Amino acid sequence: MSIEPTPYRLEVDWAPAYEALNSLTAFSSWSGQKVTDLGAGWVRDLRRRLSPDLLALLSGGGAADSDLALLLIWRCPCERSVDGFVEWLRSQSVGDLYEIMRPYVSGRNQPLPADLNTFRDRWSHLLEAWNEEYFGGVSAAVLKALARDAERRREHLETMAPAELVENATNGVLFLPEPRPELVLLLPQWHFRPWNAFASFRGLEIIRYPVDALPSGAGELPPSLLRLARALGDESRLRILRLLANRPRSFAEVVAGSGLSKSTVSHHMMLLRASGLVLVTERGSPASHRKTTFTLRQTGLDGLATQLRDYLQADGDD
Repeated sequence: MSIEPTPYRLEVDWAPAYEALNSLTAFSSWSGQKVTDLGAGWVRDLRRRLSPDLLALLSGGGAADSDLALLLIWRCPCERSVDGFVEWLRSQSVGDLYEIMRPYVSGRNQPLPADLNTFRDRWSHLLEAWNEEYFGGVSAAVLKALARDAERRREHLETMAPAELVENATNGVLFLPEPRPELVLLLPQWHFRPWNAFASFRGLEIIRYPVDALPSGAGELPPSLLRLARALGDESRLRILRLLANRPRSFAEVVAGSGLSKSTVSHHMMLLRASGLVLVTERGSPASHRKTTFTLRQTGLDGLATQLRDYLQADGDD
């Protein structure tokens, strides 16, 4: 794969407050259309466990402006546990918040909240309650694994081009925005797996990439191998991959070439993207006007044999 020059600066960050926000938005935005690895059972269980007050706040649009909360976690100069971030957020005046967000926020795509007092108080309360009722009980192993992955990606900053590192971390997104931002920030996440999540600001792109943080049990298929097996277990998806092997295609070209409906192709492409078999090239800006093309991701295909061999050999040693 040839990677074009990318003059934007790339950083990798991580803090527990990020994953608290990821988990909250994964729950509040769940629609059943784009199911995460945690699945509908996770959502149903949380709906039974959470207090009526918190559920009412979430269902009433309490998690709106989550990208702005993400931005504030990045800019927080204090210890960024959930408690540490909430304490800092509550200490900020309206003027403080305005000065922090103003360089990154402008226009209709990402406007400042009309009432920064309400924004601050709502997010302080929401994250505090979410931490108490759910996130505080998330396995420490997940948080440690995310921290380790962030550190590993930081080490790669010295040896990999920015776009190459982004493509590797996101499992197949070649990110070439125009105009190119001053900074792209990579954040590992667990609750949105296997999907990436993007947030666009003035001069800044934040990409939350998936990490399989927990090891598979003895004899269990690793999540990445399971996604590959599911993606390849359908004739229509194999035909789409053959179509993508020739040259980059737009979504409309995939629909035309496959002879399937848009909704069916969308479903197949979701599974192929989640498996890492498709290279998604994102060009242009803002996100609503980006040109997206798809092609076969050779590194994903090459990894299939390695993952399958490792799984079968480990099983044979038992």
